[in-house]
Amino acid sequence: MEFVPLGINNEGLGKIKFTISIHNKDAKERVVQIRDGVNLIFEERITDPALLTQGDHVWYWDGFDTNGILDTKKLTDAKGLNLLTKVWYNGDSEFDTVKFKMEYQKADWVDLKIDKNSKRIDVTLRINLKEGKIDKEVNKSFSELVQLAKDGLKRYWGRNNNHIYGQNVDIYGQKYLVYVNAINTTENSMPKLKIYAFKNEDGRSRNWWLSRKLFYNEDFTYDMYQLLAKQYPMEKIIPISKAEGAKYDEMDYKHTAAHEIGHEILKTFGGAINFSYTHKGTSTLFTQETKPSSTLPPEINTEIDLMKYYDDDQYINRFGFKTATGFTSISNNFYERNIASEKDVLGLLWCSMLKIKG
Repeated sequence: MEFVPLGINNEGLGKIKFTISIHNKDAKERVVQIRDGVNLIFEERITDPALLTQGDHVWYWDGFDTNGILDTKKLTDAKGLNLLTKVWYNGDSEFDTVKFKMEYQKADWVDLKIDKNSKRIDVTLRINLKEGKIDKEVNKSFSELVQLAKDGLKRYWGRNNNHIYGQNVDIYGQKYLVYVNAINTTENSMPKLKIYAFKNEDGRSRNWWLSRKLFYNEDFTYDMYQLLAKQYPMEKIIPISKAEGAKYDEMDYKHTAAHEIGHEILKTFGGAINFSYTHKGTSTLFTQETKPSSTLPPEINTEIDLMKYYDDDQYINRFGFKTATGFTSISNNFYERNIASEKDVLGLLWCSMLKIKG
């Protein structure tokens, strides 16, 4: 039996079905409990006469505990899950216990903790970043680059009040805030992704079965400013310092990390070839060239999809350049607008699908 928390993307899978029986005669009252060993997770007292007659009855559990919390890690780590039913007759009673366990069905690298009272979802992603080659001249350590990648996942895959754009997800009419936290580990993690860092280079990051590399390009933005100043001398582009350019380098790296790691998410819920590796249809598969038909949304106050390619997505569009004559891009708030789409975040939540085994 499959189970998806909150029935995300499949409302019919949002509850776990149990068959509970009354063996001897019609009952006066019954209690149903979900437990881990003897520790109570959830309890429901049944007094409806229609559910107290002799025979089999269907009972559903939505995975939440008595405090309104659904925690997939606790459920999958539990060693003694069981359904306990107790039935009372007039002066008599009976017990019945059914053992079961819960395992991840689609991905073991994601945990969800859902609070249906506060409408908050906390996501834990287990990523597997390894050190590739980091140039000795680069002013970033491997651990710092790992932290920036984790910050990128938090920023671009979360949909909550910390953002101007993409503040929640809608799940059957209920607005939930989504917060993402990443852990770098080799245990129950995504496929290994190596980090490379160079100075004054533009390494091409990618994350699919042929190659998995994540590049940090130091001083790239600073160099872009110098190049554009030569290409557009009449615009009188105002130079930036290397320290100012480094802020953009970090910003772009966090965005790139969230995008590349996002490919594993899209592959899991949407498929590899026609969805993830073609950037949701906006690029070719093998050459990874952007399709001319894919352009940035013209409205400057709308989201930009983290996982799509855009034909006009150049650095001049991403940053906007300070000039004496006002030479800027309409999308110079590129990073502010950029975020994983609501559909993709719902897909990430769906990846926590569980399998119920008796």
